[in-house]
Amino acid sequence: MSGELEYERIRNTYHYQVTSDDGEAGMDETENFGFTIPPFPYPEHNDAQRAIFTLKGFVVGDQAVGTQIGATSYLSLEILGLLRPNSYNTTMPDFDVTGMRNTTTYLIPNVYEVFDTTTATTNSVGTGVQAGANNTVTTTINGVVTTTAIQRLTGAYDLSNPYKMICSNPVGTHIAFKVRSDAGALIPQIAGANTIVLFDIELIPN
Repeated sequence: MSGELEYERIRNTYHYQVTSDDGEAGMDETENFGFTIPPFPYPEHNDAQRAIFTLKGFVVGDQAVGTQIGATSYLSLEILGLLRPNSYNTTMPDFDVTGMRNTTTYLIPNVYEVFDTTTATTNSVGTGVQAGANNTVTTTINGVVTTTAIQRLTGAYDLSNPYKMICSNPVGTHIAFKVRSDAGALIPQIAGANTIVLFDIELIPN
């Protein structure tokens, strides 16, 4: 790729990290949220007819004891609002995604599925939290020690092979995200949890 072409691609690409807390009113829940793509700073980008939407990562974070998704090998993320999406480069490791083209639903492997239960720390009130994505909480009540595994993150923050889809220019478009577990149902609404979606939009000039 020539330096000039690389410069143009960088200039035409916008990076987003959107959380469910950023969702518009009535669309800001962990399992169902959405927002509107704001205008781009360059007029030619707003006038562009086509774009490449790249889904780079997706996680549900800030989970706690009693308010967590639970064991799931993957999540499915449905993206609504993109016009004429045409997916490609959808080969994900450890998943059979045959037939996933021309779809609005994408499998997100849960790379944090295995709990780390090897260590835990305790504080003066008998409750400890180990730093990291998957933690253990140890509680001591009446001399009885209980260690509970917590999966604070579910999903994959950095997909090794991101999903790419060709679509119409999404400027001004309301995009909605729906999150389902490997059982196919929407994940439960989790108080305090926060869903994070990372994606790029590359505009293709007319």
